[in-house]
Order: sequence, then structure tokens, then C-alpha cells
Amino acid sequence: MSRFFRSGSLLAALLLLAVAPSVAQVTIEGAVTDESGFPLPGVNVVVDGTTDGTVTNLDGFYSFATTSEAPFVVVYRFVGYRTERVTMSQSSGTVTQDVQMGPDVLGLDDVVVTGTGVVEERRRLGTAVSVVDAAPIANSGATDITAALSGKITGAQIRQTSGSPAGGISVVLRGSSTINSGAKPLYIIDGVIVDNSSNELVGVGNGGVQNRLVDINPNDIERIEVIKGAAAAAVYGSRASNGVVQIFTKRGQNGVPRITYEARTSVSEVRETVRQNETPFDWVSPTDPTNRDRVAVQRFDYQDNIFDTAFGQEHYVSVSGGANTTTYFISGSYLDNEGIVRNSGFQRGTLRLNLGQQLTDWAFARATVGVSRSRSNDVPSGGQGFLDGAVTSLQFLPNTQSPEPNELGEYPRLGLSGNPLEIVERYKFSQDVSRVTTSLNLVLTPLQGLTTSLVGGIDTYSQEARGLRPPGSAASPDGNAQYGDQNRTLLNLDATVAYDTDFGVNINSVTTVGGTYQYEEASSLTASANQLALGIETLDGGTLIPGGNGRFQTALAGAFIQETVGLYDRVFLTAAGRVDASSRFAEDDRLQFYPKVSASWNAIENPASKTLSFLKLRASFGQAGNLTGIGAYERFTNYIPTSFNGRTAVIPSTALGNEFIKPERQTEFEVGTDLSLLAGRLGVEFTYYNQVIDDLLLQRTLAPSTGAQTRIENVGELTNRGLELSIRAAIVQQRDFDLNATILFSTNRNEVTRLNDGDGDGIGDAFGIGDGNFGAQWAIEGQPLGVFYWFAAARNEDGSLLLDANGLPQRERGTQDVNDPSTITPQRDANGQPTGSNLRIITGDPNPDWNGSFTTDL
Repeated sequence: MSRFFRSGSLLAALLLLAVAPSVAQVTIEGAVTDESGFPLPGVNVVVDGTTDGTVTNLDGFYSFATTSEAPFVVVYRFVGYRTERVTMSQSSGTVTQDVQMGPDVLGLDDVVVTGTGVVEERRRLGTAVSVVDAAPIANSGATDITAALSGKITGAQIRQTSGSPAGGISVVLRGSSTINSGAKPLYIIDGVIVDNSSNELVGVGNGGVQNRLVDINPNDIERIEVIKGAAAAAVYGSRASNGVVQIFTKRGQNGVPRITYEARTSVSEVRETVRQNETPFDWVSPTDPTNRDRVAVQRFDYQDNIFDTAFGQEHYVSVSGGANTTTYFISGSYLDNEGIVRNSGFQRGTLRLNLGQQLTDWAFARATVGVSRSRSNDVPSGGQGFLDGAVTSLQFLPNTQSPEPNELGEYPRLGLSGNPLEIVERYKFSQDVSRVTTSLNLVLTPLQGLTTSLVGGIDTYSQEARGLRPPGSAASPDGNAQYGDQNRTLLNLDATVAYDTDFGVNINSVTTVGGTYQYEEASSLTASANQLALGIETLDGGTLIPGGNGRFQTALAGAFIQETVGLYDRVFLTAAGRVDASSRFAEDDRLQFYPKVSASWNAIENPASKTLSFLKLRASFGQAGNLTGIGAYERFTNYIPTSFNGRTAVIPSTALGNEFIKPERQTEFEVGTDLSLLAGRLGVEFTYYNQVIDDLLLQRTLAPSTGAQTRIENVGELTNRGLELSIRAAIVQQRDFDLNATILFSTNRNEVTRLNDGDGDGIGDAFGIGDGNFGAQWAIEGQPLGVFYWFAAARNEDGSLLLDANGLPQRERGTQDVNDPSTITPQRDANGQPTGSNLRIITGDPNPDWNGSFTTDL
């Protein structure tokens, strides 16, 4: 019986072989080296238009099989080297193909993403796109992806807003382009639009608030592409006025599993502390300027009690590989960082799974899942006033009293309020965040030159925050407990169809059309309690103070079309248009159109030249918008619940609605050039841009007769003009030693060019902007955005201070030019003392004159 079945099985197999069509297969193998003949490990080798391929091993050797019909092209790509293309004319047997790759520090052959599902080679682009690869990101040691970009992108101002181990990061590309909604770029991870909010749910202060990109492990990143200009970002339309940061995570490659384990330790200290008053005496009556009597005192440096040496550790493991039609990448990590402020810290655990599956010859699917769980132990930095922060209070408290507790454990009250040592020792603030980001990408190539990409992504997280100021504390004797919870979900669905065809030998056309739907919802709940019972840390242990319960939902839909024509593979012309509609704006102003045109000319292409091996001239014009520049329901006059005669009632908000507001619109012109010299070892990129942002949104202060205090309006115009210069050099490239150097330099000149007349006097207004800056930063026509506009000191004609009757400095008084607030006319009374209104002057500009960095990579 068993013999019969074995014979039958053999017969069936033979019949199947007889009727099945034969599929030819060719094995391609060889070695990849640099110009010096040294092997290059990790080179990506793939048959163009397919997923057949592999990566070179440590000896630069590769081998893979493909069923592609001849002729076909094998593409060799490696970061920092010119892409090589080899045409194969054999469809069976074994082909040995050795390849030598030359340096390309500009990455001209890199393929970049200029929109969801839209990919192009950098050499064809008429706009500037910055690319940062995996190695400098992982080696930066940064906890946050945005911090890892510092010093690696021209035209980017990146700074950490606090010294906490996971403190917020501010990223501004090509200057501020908005006032009302912040200057954060649009962040996209593997096609998923992700949230990067800084949510303060309890009164910890901005210094303790994290950007939510801290949930992503930089070690999982393959590369980051930054789109800075309106023309480059036009395909992303209404959310791209502040730029786009595209993050791509690592993927598996066919071959044996590759296992990576990394362990890191870190030590952090305060680089420089603030100088403290060390004078060994104090005034007997500090509030009486006429009393010059002094008393001997001992001075203390409270910074010694707050800052400490911080230690950190991180463990990371990943496994990647693939076989036949499936590739995979799996990673996990654990991070534990202490903060330089005592008793602060941040812990994070992450898991990631990226899968790629070749479904058929014309269908490929990729799925990504990223999971993270984090906890931060925070120390307040002015959450309920600047004297309530461990660091912020240092600038205002007299340092004539020891902050140490007495024998009963009671901390003394220092100055007006609080005790920074008690804040770090007794206050308890923490946040827990659970987050999942997942995407599914289906790529279909049913016909030659036709590619369809479908992308769906979800980013969702839950953030829970707690705060405790225990009873008996110097700043809060009755105690205070706080609780906050927020849940946020972002969904995006994108479909793109591209058709690539040739008209004759010298004309290439790529037509791309696409559509998107984006949805976001969030809910939050906050509450607090005072008069806590001793030993109780929850809200039910005190007198409950209702906080807030908020919810919102928004949706955005859009579509675009783009056409790129290549002439002789040297001249490339691109035109695109996008329409978007957002639920945040009224129907009459909801639909917006954003155009784009760009051109590039590769005037010189000679990779072997020892002088000028490549020269490209480029120019572009485009528009982008800010359809998310206002809150979900900010155009309405909202009503607030209140209590009246013991019953629930509603009252209008102090912010008046405005159904006629329009989205901000950015228009930008950009020109530049890319040069490659010394056979690709030296690269230079230069860009000049001019941005004009119309219909700026800002909260305007209203007259009391309106019954409201503020209303959001389109108030004016803002410009940014700047230069960007990048110089990259591959100085030494050897088997065991590489030396690369990069110089980045950029300037940006920001100016508020127009502020609309709001009171009918024909004169542009000045606006105070920002919170927590004591009203010192303003938007003033003809000045950079956010200049410091503060009270002037009275001075004599020779420039010396004009003192009052007590011999003390005083404020300047007089009249101010309403057309130009920076022009003042001091006035004096009969005694030569200032008279009139207090005068303000522009005392400084927070916008840097230039940004630059010099980096060497050994």
C-alpha cells in the first residue's frame, strides 16, 4: 500500500512537471569594492523594479537568484557611494558580476520620498531635501529622534527646552512661519502621520513636557528625510507649511539572520551653572530704597542642592533577515536615564516588527508595528508659577537662607514662596505613556511602468500624568494633588498611482495622482484637589476642584496630481497641484489649492573627473498651507458650563468665534546648485530661499464693548529669507579607517512685513505673543517675529542712567510713534525727570543671526 502511494506521488509529480511551464532562473554573484579595491559590506543589490536581491557580506560578496527575463538591470546602492547599474542579458545559469563603487558624498543617486508614494532620485529634484542616515542618528546617543538631528540639517534650529532626560525638543525649519499654532514640522513614520505634541496635563511646567517622538527608538531608524521648502512639500499640501520630517525604520534583507546587540552607558552633568550673588551682606530693608543699612549674611548656592551627576543605560537587540519572498526586522530596547535634576528620570521600553512579503510578481506588501511604554519622573519647572519650579525659582529667590529642612523635617519658606530643595525631594510628578504605531503598505505593479501604492496608518497613545505637592510644603501648606489623562488617535489613508513611460529615447514622463484622508480624535480629563489629608496622595483625599474634560474630532481630505518630464536625462521639469479641505475651517474657506513648479538641469555629469564631476542648477516655486493652524472648533464662539443658583448653566467663552478666518498660506521661491568635485569626494550644496506667509492667524485683543476679550483673525504677513550651505568631504576611505567631514551653515532673516489694522485708525498694530515670557515678546511690523519689547531705562543725553530723587534707575517716559513702536520721544518735567507714559523699546531678537556646525566622522 505504501509503495503504491509512493509510486502514485511520483507519477503525479512527473505529470505536474510535464504540464507546468518552465521558469528560467539565473544566479548572480560577485564582489563589490570601493575604488581602492577594499570590500564594501552592506551594499544593497536588487533587480530594478523587483524585490529580488540581497546585501553584501563582510567580504563584500553577494549571491542571489532571480526569475527576471533578460534584459534586466541590477542596481547597487550604498550610502556615500554612487549608485551603479548593470544590465544583465542572461536569464539562466550563473553570472559573475564584480562591481566597483565610487564615492558620492552628496547622495545624488539616493531615492527620496517627496510625498506619500511619490519617490524620486535626488539628482532629478528641483528642490533641496536633506537626508540623514542611520549611523549618525544611532551614534548621537540622543533619546529623542529630533535631538539626534541637531547639527545635521542645514536651515534647522533644534534646541532642547529643558534639562530633563526626555525634555521637549524645539525644531524650526527655515524660520518661524506661524504664530498661533507653533512651528512644528509634519512628522511621518513609514507612511504614518504621527503626533508630536507636548502635552502638559498637570502643572509641571513646559520644561518637564516631552515631545511624543521620544516614544520612538532612534536605533530603529534607517534614515530621515527632511523637506524644508513650500515647493518641496507642496504634495503634502495643507499641513506642510512648517516642513516635513519623514522617518523610515529599518527593514530586513534576504540572507542569513543578522543579530545585533548594543549596550550603552552615559554620564551627564551640568555644563555650566548660573552665577549666584556671593556678596556677604544684605540690605536691612530690601523694599525701602532709601535705607542703605546693611547686615552680614551667609550666601548659599541652591544649584548644589538641585543638580547632580546623572547616569544612564540602554540595551538594544535586533534580528533581521529574509528568505524567498519574506523579509523581517524585529527589535526591542530598554532605556533608563537619570536626569541632571535630582530625582528626575526617564524609562522607556520599545518593540518593533517590520515585515515585507512578495505576494505575487506584481504585488508586494509591507507591515510595520511599533509599541512603546515609557515613564518619566518629573520635577516641576514653573508649573504653577515661576516660583514653583526647582530651576526657575533660582533666579528669583534670595540665597541668604539655607534650604535644608529642620530637625522636624520641615523645609523653610525662601523669599516669596517655595523651596527648590523641597521641590526635588518631596514633590512627586510622573507620566506614563503607552503607544502603538502601525502601518500597512501595498504596492502593485500590474503593468510595465504602472505602480499603485496604498498606505494605511494608525498612531494611537494614552498618556496618564500625576502630580503631588504634599501637605506641609513651603509653597503649598495644604497640599495639592493633580491628575490628567489623554487619549489621542491619528488615522491616515493614502492612495497613489504613478505611470512611468518613455517617449522616444530622450524623453521620460512620470505622472502621479493621489488622494488622502486624515482623521484625528482626542479626549482629555484633568482634575485636582487641595487640602489633602496627611498621607493621602489621591484626589479623593482632599477638596476636589473640577478641571476640564475635552474632546475633539477633525478630518482632512485631499488629492494631488504631479507631472515630471525628463529631457535627455539632464533637464527635469515638475509641475504639481493639490487641493485640500479641513473640517477646522468654514465651508467657504475650507477648500484650498496649492501649486508647485520646479526645474533642474544637470549641466555636468562626469563621475571620473578629478575636478568638477557634477553640476546641477535648480529652481522651484510652490505653496503650502496650515489647515491645522487653529483648534478643531476655534472658529466658533464656544460655551462654557458654569453654576447658577445651584443649577448648571452655560456662558459664552471670552474668545469670540470667527467664521471668516482663512488658513495661513506660505509661498516660497527657491534657487540653488549642487556640485560634486574630486571624483565625488567633495560635495557642495547651496540654496537661497524667499518665503512669504500670508493670512497669519493670531488672537487679537478686542474692545470691551464686544462682550469678549479675544478673537482669532488673519492679521498680516511674515517673510523669511535665507541661505543654506553644506560642504561634505570624504577625506580618507580605507578598509579599516574612514575620515569624513561636514560643514553646515545657514542664515535666516525673519520679518513681520504687515499687521492688519484692527481698530480702524489705518495703523498696523503690535501684538504681544507667547506665554510665560512676562509679556516681553511681540510681533511688530517691520521687526523680526518675537523681538523682546520691554520698558526702557531713562537716560541722560550722554547715555548714562537718569537717576530718581533716591539715586535709583527709573523707567523712561514720554510719547511713542504709533506708526513705528520702536521710535520713542522721551519727555522731562520741570525737574528734569521723566513724564508721560512708560515707554518700551526693542531690547533684543531671539532669532539667531546664523546657525552652523562642523562634524567629523571617524
